[in-house]
Amino acid sequence: MFRTSLVACATFALVPLASAAPAGFTPGEWETTLTMTAGTINQTESQKDCMNAQEANAEYETLVDEFAGGMGACTVSSFTERSNGADFTLTCSEPPFTTATGYMNKVSSTEFTLGGVFNLDLGGGNTLPATLVATSSRIGVCPN
Repeated sequence: MFRTSLVACATFALVPLASAAPAGFTPGEWETTLTMTAGTINQTESQKDCMNAQEANAEYETLVDEFAGGMGACTVSSFTERSNGADFTLTCSEPPFTTATGYMNKVSSTEFTLGGVFNLDLGGGNTLPATLVATSSRIGVCPN
């Protein structure tokens, strides 16, 4: 369950959020380093992915909605756009998460950070907070 959650978060981190005005990220190959900590478990992974022009210029709210759907039947329960990113809260009806409070900050057109606290569903009404921090940077053009 932890690994599945980590992969879902990493996938989201590679697709930058955008605002009502396009985010203005630079399309190309991006590398994301993601660290998720839950209890005594600390796991870091890196992956590369290509961001196309449509993804680079998507709206923040649209991508937060997509992310929520990939996080175990989650929906966006609150969303606040800022000039350099967004803050959001997710409510989930199925494991692995119950709720999440997250943020995305645009550092530049070639870098962003994503993070937050995601409450893992342990069953029986028990949850475990998991902290997520991801940094994504454009590293060049997409390989052919």
